[in-house]
Amino acid sequence: MEGRFKYVSSVILSKETMKSRSSGTKSTEVLCKSWIVFGVNIDAGFHPFWKLAPGEGKIAGMDSYLERVKHKLSCRFCRGCNVFEIQSRCVVESLIHFNAATQARYAALSQLNWLVPIVGPEVWEGTHGPDM
Repeated sequence: MEGRFKYVSSVILSKETMKSRSSGTKSTEVLCKSWIVFGVNIDAGFHPFWKLAPGEGKIAGMDSYLERVKHKLSCRFCRGCNVFEIQSRCVVESLIHFNAATQARYAALSQLNWLVPIVGPEVWEGTHGPDM
């Protein structure tokens, strides 16, 4: 195994990186030859959840998820995070429920397509402190 990949067992790639080439060789081929498992980050951007809760958002892209994550690209896992950007005292409760349902749907669709889902929330910077 090459020195640069000696301690790497997996990487998360963007959609663009999965299709990129370096010196005529696909980046995914380089990873496969080095015995590195790779997955893809599946979110399609951050979108406002509700007009009355500025700063609170959701990850878009569940409608086109299956088209973006195909086993033919040789990825074995996928990562999708829901975003929580805490602007006031707390996150809108309906957003928590929406994001939890979205994560469950994403995980189920991933497993149906033989992909291991990496599920988890992502808390962005906001006006909150560590005690919130």
